[in-house]
Amino acid sequence: MAPKEEVKNLIPNYGMFRVSFCFSLTVPLTCVCAFAAPGCKRIIVDPGYLSALKQPNVNIRWDAIDRIVEKGIQMKSGEFVPLDVIIFSTGYLTDGSNQLQIRGRDGVTLREYFESKGGPYAYLGSCIPGFPNQYLVLGPNVASGHASVIFSEEAQIQHALQLIKPVLEGKAKSFEVTEEATVKYNEWLQTRLQDSVWTDCMSYYQAGRNNKTRIVATFPGPVALFWWFCRRPRWELFRGVGAEAWEQEQKVGRITKGALLAVVVAAALGIGFAGWTGI
Repeated sequence: MAPKEEVKNLIPNYGMFRVSFCFSLTVPLTCVCAFAAPGCKRIIVDPGYLSALKQPNVNIRWDAIDRIVEKGIQMKSGEFVPLDVIIFSTGYLTDGSNQLQIRGRDGVTLREYFESKGGPYAYLGSCIPGFPNQYLVLGPNVASGHASVIFSEEAQIQHALQLIKPVLEGKAKSFEVTEEATVKYNEWLQTRLQDSVWTDCMSYYQAGRNNKTRIVATFPGPVALFWWFCRRPRWELFRGVGAEAWEQEQKVGRITKGALLAVVVAAALGIGFAGWTGI
């Protein structure tokens, strides 16, 4: 069990655990029961974590660090904490654009584009308008609350490979998702997410860790749905450059497939009619 004085900061106050926490800790109900639905924050199962915090050589501090000095850490309160080793654990960073100084077609950086949208923003968590031939893996709104992200990443990779193939074959210079398609997709995402458990508290699932902003980490559906979206590119949502010959090739291919399908259907109908009439 966590130290009593740290329960408010460490323990998600899920309604289903509300009574057991209060009974075990013998503290007033109001001290531990700021309700949040299970799953609102990432659920961590670690039977040794909370007990480790009660060790005599562990000191939990919630006040802010001002700076790192020669022999330890200077707190904003003015207190100096002597330390031999500092482990800088940053946790999850859902907005990786601070580390990705990539400049797009119009000179806008990835960070600047995300900031203009109020947080990470992409189509299928991979394609970004203004950044041709760039495909992210595990980008915005890809993570799942119920399955491994590896499956979703593999779906993204297969989607990207189909877009990259004509470029590698010399049939196109680049492909880039349109702004309109990206906006429509993100509007769908946020509509689905607005009634989800992830709006119930502040977490890294949200832009700026603010539950009044967009949810930027999770996908609002099963991984099978995400795979279905990624199974093949919707080419009409992409702008191709230098792809005229490839587009003509695709058009001919669609016409050929349509003609073959019509022949097969006609043949099947003919055989069925002949059998029905007994001729």
